[in-house]
Amino acid sequence: MARTKNFADVIRSEMAADPALAKAIEDESLNADIAMKVYKLRVEAGLTQKGLADLVGTRQSVISRIEDADYGGHSLRLLTKIASALNKNLCIEFADRG
Repeated sequence: MARTKNFADVIRSEMAADPALAKAIEDESLNADIAMKVYKLRVEAGLTQKGLADLVGTRQSVISRIEDADYGGHSLRLLTKIASALNKNLCIEFADRG
């Protein structure tokens, strides 16, 4: 019986063969990471989306969008305001592509 491929190996192979797919996956991964981090920090602070929005000076719907993994319109200005409201520093780093 033939051995099935590891899913991660299949994805890596597909990404290597299709640079546009690789870019799309990279973008979506970044969006999901930002959403998860904002959500986690907000929950750890014991805040609702409305509570965080009030601290940031925006609407609840804006915080909801930021916490949506499909949202790709993050601005550094808003992320900096969120970090400040949560008594955090926003750190950005550049890393080699793997």
